Amino acid sequence: MSVPTDNQGFQQTATGLGSGWWQSSARLKRVRATARGARARALLIPLGAALLAGERVREEFGGILTAYHHQANGVSNQLRQIERRGRIARNRLEREVRLAKMRLERRWRQQRSGLRRRREALSDDLSGQVATAQAQLQRTRRWLTDRAHREQAGSPLGAEGLAPANGSAAS
Repeated sequence: MSVPTDNQGFQQTATGLGSGWWQSSARLKRVRATARGARARALLIPLGAALLAGERVREEFGGILTAYHHQANGVSNQLRQIERRGRIARNRLEREVRLAKMRLERRWRQQRSGLRRRREALSDDLSGQVATAQAQLQRTRRWLTDRAHREQAGSPLGAEGLAPANGSAAS
């Protein structure tokens, strides 16, 4: 029975070690497809480099690895562990970013509501001051009108006629 060989003359095995380098390449493509954005790429680039290094080792030493099949499984397990660590680190970073964003949004909402309350308080205060000024203006207008009528009537003005008593107009 003849054993099939790949392009470089290495024997292929039933486990696919001699020709299985494409499996790592497919895994690398899946990792790249799921890695979105600069954060994910920054975390997964070392993983990709490790996978490429593993592929190169398998290509160069495929014949030796077929003899030590159990060691190759150990390398695959290590690569899976490294990949899992990269995925866990990426997920942790994404979670921390989400939490920081929520904290920042909460702080902005609190500041906005505080400013809104302050604006409403100042508006109420200003409205009260305007009402007080309008009332004072009305009292002054009545006092001046009363004084003008007294002068036209020829009534003698005493000390009471020159200024309003207690800061208010005489009715």
